[in-house]
Amino acid sequence: MDHFEGTINTYDGYGRLVLNGETSANIQMNGGRIAGKGGTRGDLTARNGAIISPGYNGSFGTLTFGNLDLDSNTILNFKLGLPYAIGHGINDLIQVNEISPWQGT
Repeated sequence: MDHFEGTINTYDGYGRLVLNGETSANIQMNGGRIAGKGGTRGDLTARNGAIISPGYNGSFGTLTFGNLDLDSNTILNFKLGLPYAIGHGINDLIQVNEISPWQGT
């Protein structure tokens, strides 16, 4: 288990963050990409065309976050296998453990 508790920042044009384990970090996405089969107990904030892609290298996966805050420009990139199946290695999934009230327009 990763005990990093700081903030991870991503930016458009600077590669991809892959979470294949667990961390406590907050993740601030100002563009950029995130993928993997792990997560963070911290918050994910995604802005400015950030791309969230559960799974890695073509396989299905679940990304888990403590809380999730997306703007209207965030891109959710899911691989879907079977209808009516939630996660379980058949479809990509984002799991949020704490949900703040949704705000937006």
